[in-house]
Amino acid sequence: MKKELIFLLVCLCFRATLAIAQDRQVTGTVTAEEDGLPVIGASVQVKGTKTGIITDADGNFKLTNVPVSAKTLVISFVGMKTQEVAITGKALKIVLKSDSELLDEVVVAENGQATIHRCCHQAEQRECEIGRYGRHQSLT
Repeated sequence: MKKELIFLLVCLCFRATLAIAQDRQVTGTVTAEEDGLPVIGASVQVKGTKTGIITDADGNFKLTNVPVSAKTLVISFVGMKTQEVAITGKALKIVLKSDSELLDEVVVAENGQATIHRCCHQAEQRECEIGRYGRHQSLT
């Protein structure tokens, strides 16, 4: 009876160890669509968790301790569209597309109020309209 009880406890401990070890490793490379160069510092995160990492100088990443239940990675970088990629058993090759939206500029006046304005990007026109005050300021 005592041997059976010890055997049962050993089996339960072994089963608990297997349940804890249900993590995997995910690797891959993130490149830009425009030029095919690696994206340095892109954020790679397991969707729905706090597990994440940034890409290295070659655009590579290696996520460890990724739960087996995780199905998707979320990859983001400033100036590029955020992308969701399914986790597979092999190394991922992720290509980020450029986000073509232009951002408005923010001007903070002396009184501390922020004003958003758009600049004209034509070479011959070097003025910028500040919408809130209705004035023009030369950019030269």
